Amino acid sequence: MLSVISFRSSASNAISLHQLNDSVYFVQGKNQPLIPNQALVVGQRCALLASIHGDLVATEALISTLQSQFSVPLCYAVSLHSDIKQDTSIALLQHAFPKLVWLSPTKTSGDKLQQAFAAQLALFEQSIDLSKTRVSTLDKDQQGAWQEKLTIAKQRVASWSERITHFRSSETLDTHITSLNLGEVEVNIANFTGFTGSDLTIYLPHSQGLIGGYNVDLVPLVHRKHWQQWQQALQTLRSRPLSWVLPATGKPYKPNMLSIPDKFFTLLNQTIEQQVIEKITTLYSNKQQQQRAISQWQHIQQQTDFE
Repeated sequence: MLSVISFRSSASNAISLHQLNDSVYFVQGKNQPLIPNQALVVGQRCALLASIHGDLVATEALISTLQSQFSVPLCYAVSLHSDIKQDTSIALLQHAFPKLVWLSPTKTSGDKLQQAFAAQLALFEQSIDLSKTRVSTLDKDQQGAWQEKLTIAKQRVASWSERITHFRSSETLDTHITSLNLGEVEVNIANFTGFTGSDLTIYLPHSQGLIGGYNVDLVPLVHRKHWQQWQQALQTLRSRPLSWVLPATGKPYKPNMLSIPDKFFTLLNQTIEQQVIEKITTLYSNKQQQQRAISQWQHIQQQTDFE
């Protein structure tokens, strides 16, 4: 059973940390693309945040929780995938924790992070201006609440632009596997060929837990041509002693369920749709997962080339 701890935050109503054991918590991702689950591993000396995303507001709320509720600093933040657009919130984490070490599958320079962060803020400003235009068309009695929200949003963007001025490069693994000691808690970070082709996984020997992000989602989001290497990498994970697996989407699951994405990959070579749908319906008991898997298979069959 998971226990849930809700902390009040000035950046949002609350941050819910789902406690897996004495040293591991996870923050449930949002039910929308590329806002994944995050894991917080806490040792006696410092903490590690696994999985980064581009939701700046949620990251501010998480920072508030980390600073107010935990006695150890955040020493490490790990990007599990190679996607600078999803790494922008690392800028907020670097500002809040000046000694933070950022680990990523491939090297990302401070300049590249700064450019991505500035581009995201520019998009926010465009969205705010567009929303202002739409609000102006509403009845007067409806405009007040929306104008207040837009004012808060504009103030938040201005604050980020003013405060976040230093951007540090990421570090990569020196070897295939890097071990970190957080203080009585060991963390093993390994290279992995998965969601983006250059990815990382995190293994916790003390609890036999695996934090894999999109690499271990039950319905793999396949959008690149290396999916066969991804399937092979998944199969190697199944030989490891495991008690639980934390994906990017959904709740932690039992290690025997790693066979599910493996079997889904096998279906990508099949071309008779009705047969595939029947197998997917058997493979996934959850209706939403069935629909996602069928849509994903159909999308892949229509592709002549991958992104």
